[in-house]
Parts: sequence; C-alpha cells; structure tokens
Amino acid sequence: MYDYIENKQADESGGTLDIPSFIRKLMAYATPQIELKHLHLRYRTENVSSPRIEVDEKKLKKLFERLLDRAIESTPPGGDVIFSVSELSRSGQNMTLEFYVQDNGIGMAPDEVEQATAEEQPLVNALNGRISFESRRNMGTIAHIVVTVRAIETEADQPVPNVSRDVYNFKGKRVLVVEDHPLNLEIAKNMLEHVGFVVDTAVDGQQAVEQYNEEGDSLDLILMDIRMPVKDGVEATQEIRSMEEGTGKSIPIIALTASAYEGDVKRARDAGMNDSILKPIDPAKMYNVLSEYLYTKKE
Repeated sequence: MYDYIENKQADESGGTLDIPSFIRKLMAYATPQIELKHLHLRYRTENVSSPRIEVDEKKLKKLFERLLDRAIESTPPGGDVIFSVSELSRSGQNMTLEFYVQDNGIGMAPDEVEQATAEEQPLVNALNGRISFESRRNMGTIAHIVVTVRAIETEADQPVPNVSRDVYNFKGKRVLVVEDHPLNLEIAKNMLEHVGFVVDTAVDGQQAVEQYNEEGDSLDLILMDIRMPVKDGVEATQEIRSMEEGTGKSIPIIALTASAYEGDVKRARDAGMNDSILKPIDPAKMYNVLSEYLYTKKE
C-alpha cells in the first residue's frame, strides 16, 4: 500500500550533514526507547559514495525521529526496528538517497497510512523529497523517503562503509561469566560491559555455584565455560538446576565452548544449559543469543 508525496520546491535552508554522525545521533535518540520496550535496533548503509551532503539536518533529524517513534510505538517487545540509507543514483554532485525505517509491528490500516502520510508531509515538502508507506496488519510497516541532495566533497573523503549493524543495549542486566582462562574472561567481560551489562565473574564451576547460591536472585543470565578445573560447567549447571527445583526459577545458562562437536553440545543441553556460544566469541552472535533469552524467550 503506497501513498506518495512529492515537492519540487528547493530546500533553502542548506547546511552540511555528515551521514555516519547523523546515524549515530539517531541511534542514540532511539536506544532508550528500544531498551524500554526490549526491541532490537539495527542500521544499514549501502553504496553511499560521499559521507557529507548539503541538507537541513534539523528537519531531516526531526523527520526520522518521528518515524522511529512511530515504529517503536507500534512494535511489541522482542520485535525489530531497522534504519537504512542507500544511494539510488548520482549525477555529478547530485545524489539521490533512499532512507527507510522498517518495523515488524502491528502495521497500519489504509486510513492510518493516509494519516501518517499527511502528518509527515510538511517535513517531506521542506526537504524536497517524497515519502511512501508500505504496511500490512500484524506484519509491520516500511516508511520510504527519497531525497536528492548535493554531495560536499574533499580529496580526503571516502565512501561511507557498507554496514549492517545491530545496536545493542543491555543496561541494567546482570550476567555471571564463568571462565577459567584469564584472557578469555577479560575479553568476554569487556564485550559485555561495552553493551551495558553489569558483569560478575567466576573462574571455575564451584565458584559459579557458590555465587549463584548467594546472588542468584539478582542475576539475569549465566555464561558458563564447559571445561574448567575444580568443577566443570556441566557439573555446575546440574547443581544450579537442582537448586532451582521447586522454586519456579530457571535462569538462562549459555555454554561457552571451544568445541563444535555435537556430543559436547548435547552434553551441555542434557545438563540443563539453554544454548551454546562458540569460542572465540563473535560479539554480534553473542549479543543476538543473549537478546533472545533476555527479551524474547519466557524465563
């Protein structure tokens, strides 16, 4: 379902916008709301030949803040919101950019699409652009914005890197990392703190069991290495699951393993671990797994 708005008037306000910086500002704006609703936020850039453009940043920022607000509001917990910018064409210094804001929320009826289009019309007109909404009930909405702008270039400028990146924020969540190798422990701790986790650590399974016994109510998740001295991760998980019996609790326990062998993964599952992450840890893969258990799966 589409509804287009076009305006031929030139944008007289001018100004220079740095695209990577602009995206960072938008992501910083959206992150607190994303965190509050436990959504997943992602941004993408594709084939953008110049990082700096001549456009009214204040108007463009206001437009996308409104579109992000609408996407976040209409998306239930655990859902996805995506912001994207790509270059459709270029002639000399004139670049035609396509932006979109996509969600997998409740969607809009035809009359709601018309209302949303009318609400954004003044800003779209001021930017000399066009906008369309594609929406289906219970499947989500895509807001497309196409704007032709002038590239502002110097010899030092490079094209904007093509990226597809998740924006993670686990502020306030507490995780226990159980790992006997000091360097691996420090790397995991840094990765987790970088996205807002409060991190507790243990160097073997016995310490993990003791810390869970004392502080389990304040923990949201455990990352458990499988092979450790004193007590390995499988034994520690079995003890923790025994302690939970009759309490109604079942903390997510994710195995950290350097082995991809099916037997090791099965052993971890049989002990009561919920999932596994392969070492060396890929940050994005780890964050996705943790998001799934903290925000999507029932605990």
